[in-house]
This record gives sequence, C-alpha cells and structure tokens, in this order.
Amino acid sequence: MKTILFLIAVLPGVNHPLLSEAESLYRDMEGKLRRASTVQCSVEVQFNVGEDSNALRGTLARERGNKMRLEIPLWAVNDDEHFWTTVSDGWTMTSGETGKGGAVAAPRNLDDFLSSVVAGTGLIGFVGGLRDDHLSEEAIRESLSGTVLSKFKIERRESVGDCATVCISYLIGSRKEGQPLRVELWIDPARSLPVKRKVTLESGQAFVETYSDFEINRTIERERFATK
Repeated sequence: MKTILFLIAVLPGVNHPLLSEAESLYRDMEGKLRRASTVQCSVEVQFNVGEDSNALRGTLARERGNKMRLEIPLWAVNDDEHFWTTVSDGWTMTSGETGKGGAVAAPRNLDDFLSSVVAGTGLIGFVGGLRDDHLSEEAIRESLSGTVLSKFKIERRESVGDCATVCISYLIGSRKEGQPLRVELWIDPARSLPVKRKVTLESGQAFVETYSDFEINRTIERERFATK
C-alpha cells in the first residue's frame, strides 16, 4: 500500500479569514490536535477485499514528547486477534505483531507525524507506513514538507450516530509524484475533532475510519508507553 504522510503548517488558534469554510474547519481541527498534550481514541476501519467486507478495531494513545501506542488487529485465528502494535516511550520505539519487534530510536518528529495522521490521512495510513518502513525520521521530514492539500469543499451536514457533523472533502497529493487521493472527513464543529473519514485510493478501494471515545488533554497511564 502506498502511503502518504503529511503536515501543512499553520498558526494554531488563529482565525483564517482568507480560507474557505471547509478549510477553516480542517485547520481549526488540525491546530487543536497539534496543541493537545494528549490524544486518545478508538477507531473502526472498514474496507472491502473483493466481495468481502472487513472491519478492524484499534486504539491510539499519544502524548507530547514523542510517546504513543497504536494497536490495530491484522487478522483473527479462531477468534484470537493478532495485533500490529507500535509503542514509543519517547526515546525507543518497538513495532510489530506484538509490539515486541526490534527496538529503534523513536523519530524526534513523531509528534508532528501523529498529528498529521489523525488530522488528515487516518490511522490506516500510519500502519501502512510502518509496514513499508516509511517511519524513519528522514522519511517523515520529507513527507511533511512534500505533501499538498487542495480543493477543500463542504459536501454536506449530517449526523454520524448522535453527533451533528460537517462533511468536507479535499485532495491530498505529493509534490513529486502520483495522483492525489480524495478524502472525505466528517468533523464535529462543536469540538473541532474528527468523527469519520473515507480515503479513496487510486485503485478505487476505500477505507472508512470511524472514531469513538475521542479525548484530548486527559492523563494517560505510564504503562501504556512501556516498550519492555
């Protein structure tokens, strides 16, 4: 899976009088996520393989200082789920089927990377980047400076569960190569947080992520970031 990682820098907490309503909603959400001391959420990822519909359910915990824990189930055998787990304590990062893969130095720009993923591409892109070995500090830096977001548009206003959302769309692409991908993002305008996202690949395959239990600036237990 080709993965696009990105971050477009904006001044957080600043009004955007020259931006469209759709892009203003996006930038406000992006800034809030970047400023948050902690972010926690659960996510369900839905996608199709051939005629089969699949759903994965995972969790993310991130704390400023390059600390994070992401758990996404890859498959199940006899109802026993096998998770792809990535853990960083701020200095060391492990990643693999149990989170006990070889330890490497945590990228110093991991905070920026996680903020950009939660804001724009979704957690499935993060897993793709890990499995394709795209999570080095240099690769993240190149991606963050080389990706463009464009054509922000309000699509509709609708409820997702009990939440009143605004659905926006935008294109995300690389300055160097490839066709941009289309993203639809449902934002809770009252909280400036993402609720749902649909990313459509060049092949036409789509991944739909739905977020729940989304909390920011709440204490996270130290044990969640332990790499040993």
